[in-house]
Amino acid sequence: MNGGNRVHEDVAYIPATDVYGNSTTGYWDNAATVPGCGNTNFIKISGAVSAANPYGGKPLLDHYTAGAASSGSPCGLLDNNIDLASANAAEDAAYRARTDGTYPVTVFSIGLGGAADIAPPQFLKHVANTIDSDLKASHSNEPIGKYIFVNGPGQLGAAFQEIASYVQRLSQ
Repeated sequence: MNGGNRVHEDVAYIPATDVYGNSTTGYWDNAATVPGCGNTNFIKISGAVSAANPYGGKPLLDHYTAGAASSGSPCGLLDNNIDLASANAAEDAAYRARTDGTYPVTVFSIGLGGAADIAPPQFLKHVANTIDSDLKASHSNEPIGKYIFVNGPGQLGAAFQEIASYVQRLSQ
């Protein structure tokens, strides 16, 4: 039985928002090239279901297309619709946290190199709203976070310590 690539037979399509109200569409729908990822063409979240189907025009959960990011690239994590929708939802959740009228938060992200699937640096910069993010201009009124890249698990302790020091400075 080959069930690993048949998810779309159990889940009809990706909804416009996740259960928390975060949008599953956004930046990653049309990202053709992303700094740090080389000249990779990401698939667009597209209507992969036949128009004759009741779910016509909705994006399939496990839809892949030719030219999608490969797992060997620094952006291999985003090579199908569910990955792209999840990245969009995570960015929207971070945006909503940063713009909360009562308790806006500063977001920190750590990129772990050396893993089989790594998140693109640009995604982690978007989540943290770093100064060098390509979306910073449109998010200038939000708290600026920090993105730290480490080459392996042995550097994670130092990265967490750097974040703790930054938070301690913010709270004084």
